[in-house]
Amino acid sequence: MWVLKEVNSSGDSEEWNMIDTLRSCSGKSIDHQWRKTFDNILYTTNGILTQTLWEDQQDQDKHPEVTNQLSKISYCNVKKVLGASQTNMSTLERYYNASEKHVLRQINELEPQVIIFGGTYDILEPGLNIMHYKSVMENDLPWYYSQDQIILNARHPQSTSGTRQKYCDNIIKAVINWKNMNG
Repeated sequence: MWVLKEVNSSGDSEEWNMIDTLRSCSGKSIDHQWRKTFDNILYTTNGILTQTLWEDQQDQDKHPEVTNQLSKISYCNVKKVLGASQTNMSTLERYYNASEKHVLRQINELEPQVIIFGGTYDILEPGLNIMHYKSVMENDLPWYYSQDQIILNARHPQSTSGTRQKYCDNIIKAVINWKNMNG
């Protein structure tokens, strides 16, 4: 499960739906306007599911079937209304506080094994029940785990801090390490 901030879609109508957008990407290369965020989501997700690091993955432009992996993830935005390319974190926190139970219910009902918070962990952390989780800091990526679940406090997938390969591989390696710890 990916937990992100808001949809960068300020010009769209309220009828817009992320599920429809993800379905439209399946089996073909991701549209250029979505690549800054969804390339990292795609290659991280694919790497987790196939236990393949970024460098060894197939390029979606040559192998568009790799985008089918997007249909295997859950996706939750903290802010449930359309946003813009820059997120005002205090506004995001207000939206979360107004819909906290809804966001946490989405996460808890799905019971995901892997939760990747893309720049949203600090806002949701007080509502998460992780006091019995162990914590790890690895490659500047904090993560928390139990036998059944790993929670990653990652930057937003569109972050320009570091390379795409480092972003994806740090998350992939953490999930592989967690899986190896739990046999």
